[in-house]
Amino acid sequence: MSTDQLKIRIIEEARKQFKAYGIKRVTMAEISNELGVSKKTLYNVFKDKAEMISSSIEHHINEDIEYVDEVTDDDKLDGVFKLASIFFFFFTRIKDINPLTFMDLKKFYPKMYNKFECHKKGCFFNSMEKIVSQGIKEKLFLDDINVPLLVSMRMWQLESALDTNVYDHSKYSIETIQLEMFKHFIRGIATAEGIVLLDKYLKNFIKESQSTKI
Repeated sequence: MSTDQLKIRIIEEARKQFKAYGIKRVTMAEISNELGVSKKTLYNVFKDKAEMISSSIEHHINEDIEYVDEVTDDDKLDGVFKLASIFFFFFTRIKDINPLTFMDLKKFYPKMYNKFECHKKGCFFNSMEKIVSQGIKEKLFLDDINVPLLVSMRMWQLESALDTNVYDHSKYSIETIQLEMFKHFIRGIATAEGIVLLDKYLKNFIKESQSTKI
């Protein structure tokens, strides 16, 4: 196995464990045990846990950009489908995630957290502006929308879903909160024609997401 292949394996296992237990509780030893490699091998690839986390975030960011750009630039897709597709892409990625993951990242690795936040705002903001503007032209979204303000409001929604001071995560999972927010958000901007398409797409995407084990 090449170093690059091993690096991806480590990143994927680290992401799996971070998602389940948060970042602080996961150790390099636990990751090496799950992969069946020695800690020495792990440290030959990453000098420490911080570098591994940084590489994991970089990998995550690159996957986000690739998917969002592909969907945003696809001329065959309508605006409603694009918003739903991007939402459910991220929906499956945060499915069953431990809220401690984001809290740990913010508390113990603030520079990496800020990098992730900057990416999220840049990646989402520009793409959402393009997609909403497209949907308006297609008459699938209302034409009296202040697009930049709407996108900013949507960004705030995404942030607030992770805040345990706003939502009781012992009662509502992050994905449950996000799905309700998305349905409320997009139905608030869609025309009658857009809502017909939305209901069709939501049915399919929800079915797919329920069978996804990402």
